[in-house]
Amino acid sequence: MDKVRRTFVNRGARVALFGAAGPLLALGTCAQAQSAPPAPDWAQGVFGARTLLEAVRAMGGTAVIETRDVSWGNTPDIAENGLVVPISIATTLAGVESIGLYIEKNPTPVAALFEVPAGTRPSFRTNFKLGESSNIYALVKAEGRVLVARHEIKVTIGGCGG
Repeated sequence: MDKVRRTFVNRGARVALFGAAGPLLALGTCAQAQSAPPAPDWAQGVFGARTLLEAVRAMGGTAVIETRDVSWGNTPDIAENGLVVPISIATTLAGVESIGLYIEKNPTPVAALFEVPAGTRPSFRTNFKLGESSNIYALVKAEGRVLVARHEIKVTIGGCGG
């Protein structure tokens, strides 16, 4: 009698386990089918850029054109610790389509690219890791042009171990 009971409980547990796992497996399949759409053509080339001019060209510009219409908010001139460096960028330019961030001495210089939906305020605030003192550039695509603003950050304690 004990053996029959154990077999019944064991089979019941298997049925309950597979019954509960079925919807989870289906969710995993749906999540794979609904993966993120591929990045637009202009974004694929931007993150592969190694120089500032390459990044500007990948965003649709032809040359490095400087602008003073970018404010750096709470971005420090001197970062005490390169592990967490706050960077804020905002602009008053009209027709902004995207804002990129190029960190000159990082292994992958293009650190971010933000699309700016029409009718929204073109600004962002985030944190980055800087291994050493570096120039950072805001690349603002507005009305078919790519404009560049520079800000230097001096790091006193490196973000890569000191």
